Amino acid sequence: MKKFSKFIVMYLHDHYGMYVYHSKEEFIKFHGEQFDTDDFDKIISEMTGDYEVLEINSEGIVHFHLEVE
Repeated sequence: MKKFSKFIVMYLHDHYGMYVYHSKEEFIKFHGEQFDTDDFDKIISEMTGDYEVLEINSEGIVHFHLEVE
């Protein structure tokens, strides 16, 4: 089975929105332009407080990159 990850990004303010990205590269491409970087960890740090970011891998394991408490 081919390994993959999908990313679910939820915007938490004003007009709540949810987006699904089918790869880390797709996630970086979209949000890298928004935050002017192509570094995954920098993008995540810039999103803190405004977004929740979940990664679901091909084995069904969910990793919370950002989670509102």
